[in-house]
Amino acid sequence: MPTIKQCRQRLAIIWLICSGILFVILIVQTIFKHYGEKAAEAWSWFLPMIMPTLGLIIAVLVRDFRDATTEVPAASRFMYVLCALLSISYLFVLGLTFLLSPFSPWTPLELMKQASLYLGPFQGIVAGALGAFFVSKS
Repeated sequence: MPTIKQCRQRLAIIWLICSGILFVILIVQTIFKHYGEKAAEAWSWFLPMIMPTLGLIIAVLVRDFRDATTEVPAASRFMYVLCALLSISYLFVLGLTFLLSPFSPWTPLELMKQASLYLGPFQGIVAGALGAFFVSKS
């Protein structure tokens, strides 16, 4: 089993790549006025969906980098797999909000508001699992 630091780094890669892709999609949509004059509303919806978790991940990675401890415990396989699956699922569902908007009966901003109904609780579950994993010592 990989060390806890290696698992944290793998989870960070999942989050940074997936949220980076979604970030680029939103930039392109903003440039092409997909949200009209209400692009700020789209960004105001998107950023709280990813930034708290990314902030936690980056903070712990910086702490791990500064920690010169040579003894690194193994990670809990169950918690690592759970966090990875929850993260991938959450980021996939978040991405669906962007990808399905052309096929939705709602405007893109209305779809984002509707998606908040299920993404908010989902984000809470993911953040709880990641928080427990990222602050654990083993």
